[in-house]
Amino acid sequence: MNWNENALKSAKTYYKDMHMSKDAVKEQLTSSYGDKFTNDEATYAVNHLN
Repeated sequence: MNWNENALKSAKTYYKDMHMSKDAVKEQLTSSYGDKFTNDEATYAVNHLN
């Protein structure tokens, strides 16, 4: 599994299970207190949420 897929997996959890907005998901994914994904990885994940 690559970093983009890892970010997407985390994003799906935040988005579907925790009912966070896409903006909030991206913030969480890139936060130094959160998942610490890169902006590109977080953008990929948010763009592939469905």
